[in-house]
Amino acid sequence: MNIAEALHKAERRFPTGLLGFILAIILAIFWAYDRFIADKHPQLYFDIQTSTSVLDIKENLPKLNIFFDNIDIRQQNLSLRNLLH
Repeated sequence: MNIAEALHKAERRFPTGLLGFILAIILAIFWAYDRFIADKHPQLYFDIQTSTSVLDIKENLPKLNIFFDNIDIRQQNLSLRNLLH
């Protein structure tokens, strides 16, 4: 028995048209759920447990420049803190 005969025998034994239709219905249900029902905008929530000051300058040092992400922290009177969540 060659492969073509085996496939023909399997096709006669199992109605592949019906199985294909059932598979199409199942995939359509999954598609509809993913497209219309599933949440596409997940949200992240966290609680801050501690807030520690990384930068605390008490004296005015004119030659001291402190940059974070190309922003001068001292000049703009910002603070740099470490948050633990």
